[in-house]
Amino acid sequence: MTFTKILIAFIFGLSTLTHAQSTASAQVSTFTIEAPQLQVKKKIWVYLPKDYLKSTTEYPVIYMHDAQNLYDAATSYVGEWNVDESLDSIANSKVIIVGIEHGNDKRMDELTPYPNETYGGGKGDQYLDFIINTLKPQIDASYRTLKNVKHTSIFGSSLGGLLSFYAVVKYPETFGNAGYFFTIILVQ
Repeated sequence: MTFTKILIAFIFGLSTLTHAQSTASAQVSTFTIEAPQLQVKKKIWVYLPKDYLKSTTEYPVIYMHDAQNLYDAATSYVGEWNVDESLDSIANSKVIIVGIEHGNDKRMDELTPYPNETYGGGKGDQYLDFIINTLKPQIDASYRTLKNVKHTSIFGSSLGGLLSFYAVVKYPETFGNAGYFFTIILVQ
């Protein structure tokens, strides 16, 4: 295969990725909120359990980073996590998932607690301040949530995993649980 054919195939592949049809569940909605701590607006994706509208139940909440990857193949960078499909398949799913879109070129800044002289970063505390003092109060006011620390979790992968681990250690009065998935590479 010539370089030109490979390039055309690659460009075609990119164009089909950017025009992918939405795979988000009907249980997912979005809204935008001001994040004054970061001086940006954030798109938030909310997954509600299937029985949410028919019940009076209050639900635990999991805050997840990188919302673009959680629910929808059309917005995912490398493939959706299928969070909504997985929860939809559980008969009595009893959790609200709040996905926070990352800051694109500001992702490194937002999801790292300390700056690195080569890579930047270091705005993790401002990002967590946004979750704790702006987003969580909005979620708790808008949805039937279990508001206490025991029922408030934070979860992420890669840098989101790093920040989730940091959050549960530094802010144990807010986050009672953390889920994190990251790979550690040891260089000798």
